[in-house]
Amino acid sequence: MNEPDDLDASETMSANPAAGLTNATMKRKKNVIGSAYNSNLNYPKDQKFFHNNDMPDKAKEAVRQVKDAFAHHDRPQWNASVSKSGLPVPDNDDAKLFSIKKGFNDFHPISIKPSKVYDGTDTRNNYDTRGWNVSNQVPIPLHDQKRIAEETAMRMTKTKEFNEKVLTNYKTPFEKAKEHSENLKLTRTMEQDWKSTIKSEIDSQMPKASEEKKQAIVMKTMYEERFKHQEHEDQHELTFKPNLSKTLVSRRKRVYHHTGKWEKSKFEDCEVWSCCMSYDKDSEGCNVRIIDPDKYNIASF
Repeated sequence: MNEPDDLDASETMSANPAAGLTNATMKRKKNVIGSAYNSNLNYPKDQKFFHNNDMPDKAKEAVRQVKDAFAHHDRPQWNASVSKSGLPVPDNDDAKLFSIKKGFNDFHPISIKPSKVYDGTDTRNNYDTRGWNVSNQVPIPLHDQKRIAEETAMRMTKTKEFNEKVLTNYKTPFEKAKEHSENLKLTRTMEQDWKSTIKSEIDSQMPKASEEKKQAIVMKTMYEERFKHQEHEDQHELTFKPNLSKTLVSRRKRVYHHTGKWEKSKFEDCEVWSCCMSYDKDSEGCNVRIIDPDKYNIASF
């Protein structure tokens, strides 16, 4: 019996706008914070506060004018020039609005932290009535100072005597270079006559040769003659490698022997060695064996 009454009441509510909102209006409205059509009490943080339908038309027009004044959505005029001037490019309104929204122009004051003041060394006097010695100097006793002075004087005396003995004939690098230049100059002066003699011989032998070829032959002849008579230096001194022949004593020895036997020859009426056909029985031997006592012995026991 109650069901028809409830049905009639719902139909009356939906049909009469004065009695309340229609079902279509309730479905069209959005449940947002601050709206008169919302029945919730708890809302998430990212939800808008008011719906646009709750704002009066005058306020909507004012908001639209302010937004258009700050942000021009019109596309700027196309610049067909490809020139690049040295002047800075002026910022447009879109770039300024973007920097303002992102907070690039915000001023963030830097808070200065108060410096910590620690207790100084004066508070350490509580541990001892004589006070805390804050010096890091290590005092040297008097007898140690006297000993150090005596040792220093003795070392300086020895160094002076050593320098007088060893560095008497010492030549500085400048003096060595000067001496080398003078010796080279003297050598070239002495070889000038020799060079002219060789040059005259080449002129008589090769009169049609060019001057460059004659000079080359003269220099080559002088170099070969000089190289033939000069004393060659030790290679160990040139390469700074140690000369092991001076430190390692070689105890190797050569032992000569015969591999054959002393018998009468089949071809001659005398005795000879069958290995080398030597007529001397006490000959040194035709085979040699090197015995090195310092060699590793790898023979098994």
